[in-house]
Amino acid sequence: MAAVKINFSALKLRPDTLASLNAFRRRHADLVKTLNELKEQSTSVDFDYYRKLLANKKVVDDAERAFKAFAPASYNVTEQLRIVQQQESKA
Repeated sequence: MAAVKINFSALKLRPDTLASLNAFRRRHADLVKTLNELKEQSTSVDFDYYRKLLANKKVVDDAERAFKAFAPASYNVTEQLRIVQQQESKA
């Protein structure tokens, strides 16, 4: 779904509402920029470094095992998207 550019000044909003909306848009743009920067960062962990650093190697082994076993949760949102599309078509 493509984003639609809206001319908010043409909506004749109150100045405080327009200011709030612009602040929200700026905050959103900043968050998108931060998210993109974080996505570019490396997510690897040097477990060998921590094995050398810590006396208790078992802690590092457990952490490495948990890290490698991690899988993000997957959700089926097909039904929710269908409901949203129905609502949008009514609007």
